[in-house]
Amino acid sequence: MKILFYSLYANFLPPFGTQLEMMKEEQLAGNELFVVRCKGALLSCHANLKHHPLKCARCVERSNHFFHLLDIPDSHIFDIKEIAADRVPHQTNFQNTDELLQYTFEGNPLGRGVASTIISRSRELEIDSTRYGELIDVYLHMAIQAYTSLKEVIEKVKPDRIYVYNGRQPEDRPMILLAEKLGIEYTSYVSGSSLEKFRSFNNGVVHYLRSFQQDIDLLLSNPDLSENEIDKEGAAFFNKVSSNSASSLPDYTRNQQKGLLPTSWQPELKNIAIFNSSEDEMKTFEDWKTHLYRNQNEGVRKICESFLPFPEVKFYLRIHPNLNGLNNSQMKELAEMRYPNLEIINADDPVSTYSLMSSCDKVITFGSSTGAEATHMGKVSILVGKSFYDLLDCVYKINNYEELVQYVLDDNLPAKPAFNARKYGYYFAHHGKHHRFLEFRKNGHYIENQRLEGIRFPLLPIAIKMFATQFFRWRKMDKLIRKYGF
Repeated sequence: MKILFYSLYANFLPPFGTQLEMMKEEQLAGNELFVVRCKGALLSCHANLKHHPLKCARCVERSNHFFHLLDIPDSHIFDIKEIAADRVPHQTNFQNTDELLQYTFEGNPLGRGVASTIISRSRELEIDSTRYGELIDVYLHMAIQAYTSLKEVIEKVKPDRIYVYNGRQPEDRPMILLAEKLGIEYTSYVSGSSLEKFRSFNNGVVHYLRSFQQDIDLLLSNPDLSENEIDKEGAAFFNKVSSNSASSLPDYTRNQQKGLLPTSWQPELKNIAIFNSSEDEMKTFEDWKTHLYRNQNEGVRKICESFLPFPEVKFYLRIHPNLNGLNNSQMKELAEMRYPNLEIINADDPVSTYSLMSSCDKVITFGSSTGAEATHMGKVSILVGKSFYDLLDCVYKINNYEELVQYVLDDNLPAKPAFNARKYGYYFAHHGKHHRFLEFRKNGHYIENQRLEGIRFPLLPIAIKMFATQFFRWRKMDKLIRKYGF
């Protein structure tokens, strides 16, 4: 079989080591390896936003060294090609995010990868050409450049399977689109629950709901895994999160005061906690769209308006701590939101997220892990939208806001089984598999007993060449990235 690897991120460790691991696995299976990579042709990438020549040189030298170490012939290694600006037909005046999401090239939605990257880095859901035009042009150029080069390589190699890291950015998304369009089997991969582990997805990416849910099912289907172990370790994971002792996760509640509730808290009311989240990473994936709202702020409005006839219901919207300090459209809209049945708890407010969750009558989420955590705590948890835990039956899902009203007003509605939520906790504690060939030592990562971080002599001439040929492109991207504050 012919196996094609799309290699862009030799500067990312351990992901590049994971790629080498997969290469060795395919070689041991008797398959023929091919690689397509970037040698500075792309103006930016996830591992080198500003196109710094030294980073490009490190990427090229490292990939050169380890591809030869694995005996991949030079004739099997292809490079992304430069393309002239006038060969890139694209719209230059996008009025909003939706227009960019709908942009296609040869029938492929390349605008989605572009929008995804800009949204994630700017933390702004509403993007247009007036504000982000230069960046949109650069990323669209990259996406089309990658697409045309990859298409040419695929037509030449005719691979049986393709490997690609992540699959969300403008430079790597085209490979996923081509594989899906041409019906080629593909594997995407990302990190696991620890640095020593990784996850792989057959014919999907980590952001696809079906791929994520299949990965959960695969982990939980282990015949040696007992329900008692799932329950115990899933609960332990959620307890670590709520006590700020989950070292592998961001500590979002560090500045919150344990036990603190809003000063306006009235226990005689039906108090409902709403937990929102940042929407940037999933905004551009089609299977995350819901008919219930265009964005979470619209969802909050519809919730509040649906309950205006019920003065006994009070909502407390806890703004996710990772939105702290942002001045984007999501936060501006929240600052202007006024409803008599809504109190907004700011991201930096010392009110305790978990005291709020424990004290409220029910919880509403838009897909964040707090939905599963609430069920773990024995609360009725209602999901408005989509989530990775969609199929675990750990939350109540609604089809319309009338159902939401019924669920909230029903005093006899039982919480979903805590065990179902703890499956999700167990998954986050253990997802992924350990590397077989990539070694993790105190001083770095090793393949075939060679250190990936090593400085080798060929780096010097490659770096000199990169500075000579890429200097002005680096200054262009450096200026552009600094302009947008990424």
